[in-house]
Amino acid sequence: MTHEFTGSQPQEPLRTQIEAYIEQRRAWIGDAVELLGGDGSAPWESVLTLPTQASGEARENTPELQLDSEHEARLREIAGRFGIGGEQDVTLEQQGLRPGHVDIKEGGLVWKIAAEAELGSSNAGTIVYAGSPYRRTTDEERAFQQDVMHVTPDDIAADQTEYDVAKLVATRQPGFEALEQPEVLPFGYAVSEGNPFVAEPTGQLEKIGTQNGKDVWRLRIDRQVEADGSYRFQPDTATVMRLMAEYLTAHGDTDTAVGMTTSNTYASRAVDVVRAGLAQDRPFAVAMYGRQTLASAKHKPVTAPTDAKQLPGELAVMAYKLDQLAEAVRNQPQQA
Repeated sequence: MTHEFTGSQPQEPLRTQIEAYIEQRRAWIGDAVELLGGDGSAPWESVLTLPTQASGEARENTPELQLDSEHEARLREIAGRFGIGGEQDVTLEQQGLRPGHVDIKEGGLVWKIAAEAELGSSNAGTIVYAGSPYRRTTDEERAFQQDVMHVTPDDIAADQTEYDVAKLVATRQPGFEALEQPEVLPFGYAVSEGNPFVAEPTGQLEKIGTQNGKDVWRLRIDRQVEADGSYRFQPDTATVMRLMAEYLTAHGDTDTAVGMTTSNTYASRAVDVVRAGLAQDRPFAVAMYGRQTLASAKHKPVTAPTDAKQLPGELAVMAYKLDQLAEAVRNQPQQA
């Protein structure tokens, strides 16, 4: 499978690359429409229907697909091209990010960070491990660290957070060499509406070492916590990537692509991220680890595949997001 987006032809304008990205994925949607009994050249709405309920309800109430095993396998293959269903990894290299890109590991539960690290990015120039300093690790995560990562109980702090385990996973990667003291980088963002970029050493981004010659950074995901435990002003995936782009631009780098490695839970976010990159005039892309990689990181059996009846709804969401992206491209001013 060949992915054409973001940098395989560096001389091409970003707009041209994104138009090719949309065209290819619309062709994939056409393959699904045709497989499900429609005309592959017809509007996707003729066959695919957007979910109208919360995800859990939609999974429960969606009718079963009337497909034989061969056609179901074909549908899974088409959905897997987008990362839907977690049947396979979708790497930043497959997304076409040219060598030297920034690869941000999104964070999450410790085994998810491990899966993000395992997916890797052989062409990355910089690897960034993100994590929340507010979320405490669970008993299950602590057991995982002891049983799988062989961390001694004395080395697991009572107040250990996701931000702490992001560093732990980073330091356990082959070829990692730690700095004697982390280097605080001139990067930050305000914990306020829109998360404006701050070109100062706030402590939110630090260099902690290298991995096989690549810089390894750690990013703290700050937010405002209210008295009732709710929070706001936490940057989402696209905002984190935008902030990284602004940091690069502030240091004279207007070319390096920015990628995010995450789970396949919301595969359609990949299109949102490409749209965010369009606004930044910089290639953005999302990598997603599949079920096999997560199982490998957890040292557990591979989980059952996504129920096939969910795939048409996920494909509909993807098609809708592609339409939004196409509209954004049409509205983007042409560069002189």
